[in-house]
Amino acid sequence: MQKLTALAALCGSLTAHAGLLAADGGVDTSFSQDGNVSIAFDYGGTNADLHPSVVIDSLDRVITFAEVATDGSTGIGMSRHFSNGSIDTSFGVNGRKLLDLSALGGRWLSSPNALRAVDGKFYLLVRVEIAWGNTDFGLCRLFVSGNVDPSFSQDGCVTVPFIGGTLDYPVAMRFSPDDRIVLGGYKQAAGGTQLAFARLNLANATLDGSFGGAGGITFPLPGVDSSRLGDFAVQADSRIVFVGTALAAGRNNFDVLTGRLTAAGALDTSYFFPNGFRRIALDLAGPSSAFSNDEATSLHVDPRTRTLTVAGSLQTSATTKRGFITQIGDGFTNQNFGNAGYAIFAFAGDGGWFTDLAIDGLGRIYAYGHADTATGDYDLVLARLTSQGAADTSFGGGQGLIYRNVGANRLNNLATQLSFMHGKPLLAGYSRLIAPDFDVNLTRVWVDLIFADGND
Repeated sequence: MQKLTALAALCGSLTAHAGLLAADGGVDTSFSQDGNVSIAFDYGGTNADLHPSVVIDSLDRVITFAEVATDGSTGIGMSRHFSNGSIDTSFGVNGRKLLDLSALGGRWLSSPNALRAVDGKFYLLVRVEIAWGNTDFGLCRLFVSGNVDPSFSQDGCVTVPFIGGTLDYPVAMRFSPDDRIVLGGYKQAAGGTQLAFARLNLANATLDGSFGGAGGITFPLPGVDSSRLGDFAVQADSRIVFVGTALAAGRNNFDVLTGRLTAAGALDTSYFFPNGFRRIALDLAGPSSAFSNDEATSLHVDPRTRTLTVAGSLQTSATTKRGFITQIGDGFTNQNFGNAGYAIFAFAGDGGWFTDLAIDGLGRIYAYGHADTATGDYDLVLARLTSQGAADTSFGGGQGLIYRNVGANRLNNLATQLSFMHGKPLLAGYSRLIAPDFDVNLTRVWVDLIFADGND
């Protein structure tokens, strides 16, 4: 009888707890008291701190890398915060430092993208300007201190130039089986841009010659004049699935691009047979409009079904965009997802779009980006959908989405990356304070983890 009474009391407690915490989508006040951390590196020049990338280290600390202005150049800043959002003052100067990446040999470093390896070290992908009008992929391996690891390529860093173009744009990197890493982006080419991938051996920082013949590949897609990578993932069999945007030959607008490469770096013709890739045109402004530009920016791969959940933007006019999410299997849109295969968000004002997405332990989809809220600027936006693509009305006060403004109205807030921290969404972005000064911001969003545990 005592056990039954105790169980009833526990159930009652959980029910009461659920009522108190039902408003999923509020800020998590256990993170820096107000749910938000602002990071001002302010190393000189315009003091613009941009494009943050975040990793969580083995001690549950939040590590942020950002492109930072310096006097006459740009570099990469690194900061470290404890899991409650407080600054780790034992790191650098007041929790921040300007990384010494001189081994890359470039004056301008930008667009950082970071990963944490199982041994706790960090891999940092950046765009490095070798000379005026000549940019390459740059990859460095760092200790937790932020110092480069000299056992990687002798000086801690390696640059990867692609043949046939002088401007290379790194977008993302992913670990690959057998102790390798894949770098993805696009490069300048005649008449536009082309997808670019490289695979390196982590043991010695050399290009993997079994990939594309020389470790790096760029290729024109048949019937496509220009293509850009949005995101990619490496499957357990080393095949690479990717999304982005493509301009078909003879067309005046871009379509969503999805495709797959074999482990050897060739187009996988079993994906949307026989092409290995597919263009998907939604053309909301009309099929012949130059404003009907559709772009995929992020993907998540279900490891069991290999279904892609994809987010991005759909342009509807000269100034307006909408955010979208869809699901794709082997190149074909899942028509049972959302409304005839798509969940489309028409935000206020000039609209908005999604830059990243993640899926929690219950299969719910989080899409993160920025959108106009009719105040003349962009605010951060986070939407939550069910696994079937419907708005999750238990999130954001029944709306299925939330807006987040950091600072004053009419000053833009721009989104970069969505992570999970113990199941809670951690939003990384940057906010304009005074032109042209931007600061990095981190926001952690509350979800009721008793009933909605998430995946880190």
